[in-house]
Amino acid sequence: CFHSGQALGEELGISRAAVWKKLRRWQQRGLSFDVIPGKGYRWRNPVEWWDERALRQYIRPEINKLIGQIQIEQRVDSTNNLAIDVLQSCHQSGVVCIAEEQTAGRGRRGRQWLAPLGAGFYGSIGWIFDDGVAALQGLSLAVGLAVAQALDGEIGAPVGLKWPNDLMLGDAKLGGILIEMHLDGEGRCLVVVGVGVNMMLPPGVEQQVGRKIADLSGCATKMAIQRNLIGARIIESVVALLSDYGVGAFAGMREAWCRRDVLSNMPVEVHGGSGLESVGIARGVDVHGSLIVETPAGMKYINSGEVSLRGV
Repeated sequence: CFHSGQALGEELGISRAAVWKKLRRWQQRGLSFDVIPGKGYRWRNPVEWWDERALRQYIRPEINKLIGQIQIEQRVDSTNNLAIDVLQSCHQSGVVCIAEEQTAGRGRRGRQWLAPLGAGFYGSIGWIFDDGVAALQGLSLAVGLAVAQALDGEIGAPVGLKWPNDLMLGDAKLGGILIEMHLDGEGRCLVVVGVGVNMMLPPGVEQQVGRKIADLSGCATKMAIQRNLIGARIIESVVALLSDYGVGAFAGMREAWCRRDVLSNMPVEVHGGSGLESVGIARGVDVHGSLIVETPAGMKYINSGEVSLRGV
């Protein structure tokens, strides 16, 4: 329903002009309002804000026990930054940090991840591995698979995977994974798993990004997006994976990952830090999570930490 500027001003104890200025600032942060002279203002797509109680009620009890804390912030620079700070202070696995908005979200290789207010899942899960870096081989791909499986059950549309860490709906990017690791003084590996999933993007974001992107509100089912339900499914799936992940774990997930591989048997270009490195046909991944590319010179195995991938 519509609310007049005068009524909003009286409720908030401010002038009508101040109401307009506040709405303009909210619009700049990604919220949309209908404005009709004589009727007032209406919030076009009200947001279901993150709520710890709502999240936990959708998570299975055995997984809830593994989550020490869920920290929810309205606005942060990066949930990964927040999660590593909390993890280093509490020294306990099961840290979950979620934000309504990120101002400096990161993608792979330092790229910016746009994260408008209330438009997606921007969250990080912190975990401690006693077995060091060797236990984390293939983890980025495994997390992508876990998130894709969680989303399948809620949106009724198959989520694809693009090596090494993109979530796809058709040929459009739906989300991504960013894993960061820190070694402590005792040789343990502090891992932060960042997950970004587009839920209800405001108009114009695709033009800002400069590539095709998708969100959950645009999936075929046209269902109403329940943010806390879907957020809970993502958290539950990732925490369950991390709690049981170890050396060689990705080998058992390889076939499931390859069934979602959107670049399987397609011509690709592989780019590294020095530019174009190879051209060939993508042939899935090996048991370690390395990309397999068939080139005129033979099979190449590409480490996920060194390259990005583009369809030719």
